[in-house]
Amino acid sequence: MILRPALPGDAAALAALGRDSFVATFGAMYRPEDLAAFLAQTHSGEVVAREIANRIVFMDGGTIVEEGDPKHLFSAPATERLRAFLKRYRESYFDDFPGIWRHGDFVKINQRGGVYVLGRSDSTLNRYGIRIGTAEIYRSLALLEQIDDALIVNLDLPGGKFFMPLFVKLRGTTVLDEALKKRINEQLKRDYSPRHVPDKIFLVPDIPYTLTGKKLEVPIRKILMGVDPDKAANRAVLRNPAALDHFIEYARSQCDYQRTAAALQSHK
Repeated sequence: MILRPALPGDAAALAALGRDSFVATFGAMYRPEDLAAFLAQTHSGEVVAREIANRIVFMDGGTIVEEGDPKHLFSAPATERLRAFLKRYRESYFDDFPGIWRHGDFVKINQRGGVYVLGRSDSTLNRYGIRIGTAEIYRSLALLEQIDDALIVNLDLPGGKFFMPLFVKLRGTTVLDEALKKRINEQLKRDYSPRHVPDKIFLVPDIPYTLTGKKLEVPIRKILMGVDPDKAANRAVLRNPAALDHFIEYARSQCDYQRTAAALQSHK
């Protein structure tokens, strides 16, 4: 990690032990207000502290030691968080093709061998061969003062069919009437194309986000396709766990599309 002379006031400093997010869970995160104390304790080539959530120990022949010569690094015992991370890690990257890493991005290789990264494949809307970024939808809807937030997914159905519902959270006492639905559809069609127009628009009390601010597009798509909500989303990491309830109830009672076992499997 390189610390520059000036850092923005909302920056967080991370002393990470290792080169990836898995090993870095043994490092230590410091809040901006602790930055001065952090810098005072920082020494070249040294991670300042062990992370408080893990019991990090060093072993030499089965004996726990505190300092001295190089020793093996252990987390004893493995925390629930670490076990949950490893489970989701395998599900996210290895379930689709066992033994092969599925990264989850669309890429395009040009004639020179260069690679264009086109974005996440699991949150990209693919309608009739046209790839639509959800950011395009949200950018257009942000121009409508009635809409506070939105979430859109595309469901791949049997026979090459699709169903693309749009869920909106409205400002104040705004009503989702036919006039507003028409305005939303016209806005998307004008800004982009008819393929960007959702099949149906639904009002929801809230849009689900993780604690880190990520919109739950993929988990909601899985829930709508019949995946067990407890497997599709972890309520413990949601900003508002109750935000899931409307989507779960819609998936249970909807008559807008048909699910099959094959379609469900493709969304797991």
